[in-house]
Amino acid sequence: MNKRILQGIGDVLTISFVLGLFFLISLVFLLDVDSMVIIYMLLPIISGIVATKVSVGLLELHEQNSQKPDRKETDDSMRTEPPVEERPRESDQYVNSVPPA
Repeated sequence: MNKRILQGIGDVLTISFVLGLFFLISLVFLLDVDSMVIIYMLLPIISGIVATKVSVGLLELHEQNSQKPDRKETDDSMRTEPPVEERPRESDQYVNSVPPA
């Protein structure tokens, strides 16, 4: 599948998880209505606002990260060491060598 589609699915799942978590927390407080009813009634509203802010923040963060160029698109002249493919592996040094007698 397309990488962008998978990232979108991941974002939706993350936002759904955050909203569901705050919903469950507020539901637990609403079911325990022995005292401080006003605080318990305001808690779902407050948790909904917080969950919305967190979801929007995660979405904006993902938008900013998706607009950054990939590492492959950056200038190769900025590198100080060769890429991993060009470096000789340590095991290649001993392939043709003869062990001491």
